[in-house]
Amino acid sequence: MLGGGGLLGAIALGSNQVSYGVRGGTVTIDSGSFIDGKRTFPVASVTDARALTVSGGRRTRGTGAPGLCTGLWWYPAVGDVWQATNCSSHAVLLQVTGEERPILLTPPDPDAFVAQVMGGTDVSIVLPPGDATVMRVVPGIGALVMVLSAALVLLLFIAGPKRMRYVVADGNLSIETIFSRRSFEARELRARLHVPSVTLRLAGSAFPGYYTGLFRVDGVTTRIYATQLKSEGVLLEGPARVFLSPEDPAALLKALEEAGASC
Repeated sequence: MLGGGGLLGAIALGSNQVSYGVRGGTVTIDSGSFIDGKRTFPVASVTDARALTVSGGRRTRGTGAPGLCTGLWWYPAVGDVWQATNCSSHAVLLQVTGEERPILLTPPDPDAFVAQVMGGTDVSIVLPPGDATVMRVVPGIGALVMVLSAALVLLLFIAGPKRMRYVVADGNLSIETIFSRRSFEARELRARLHVPSVTLRLAGSAFPGYYTGLFRVDGVTTRIYATQLKSEGVLLEGPARVFLSPEDPAALLKALEEAGASC
């Protein structure tokens, strides 16, 4: 989740601004997208460059936002391309040795850019930024959700088992977890040792070492507050069916019996 959140964050924080440059015999094309990346190649590897008009593009894998069309696209007239464009129909198509697909660009003056590339003339072009609100807001929200979820999972793994307590006092059983506390009158409970057969989580947490919520246990809906489910614990029946996993089940049973529970 942290890796996914970092990836979405990188997308949200990308420049979202296309740029082209020719310097020292090298062509550099930056899509402005973390996912779609850059292309760098020698001017000498450009076998053909021509201005053309394209339409009917279909995105295969990449970015498609107002004023920002990058990544892998397909066009009826030229087929598959990798592009870094502002979605304009007036474009330049480069055929480059070593590139799997032709490269489509949209410089402000396509004819002039063709001459600059073929002649190896130094030039730097930065296109106006597109309306990349969706490219920032949606990944940004996704990154925040994933990072917060990862933090919650880590909290449950580290602090959850330590915060789970069963306290018998003043005729009551209190069950404490990291996020909640429930109490039962001991005299309303029937308690016994039990090894559960858990088949399904209905609602709640089910992380190794921290199980809370509603589960199907022994074919019956049961509320679990436990750190393990594979060894003997204490099953409570009464106002609710509850399974607990104390370190010493016999000691908890004795405390419950002394508080008024049926054991």
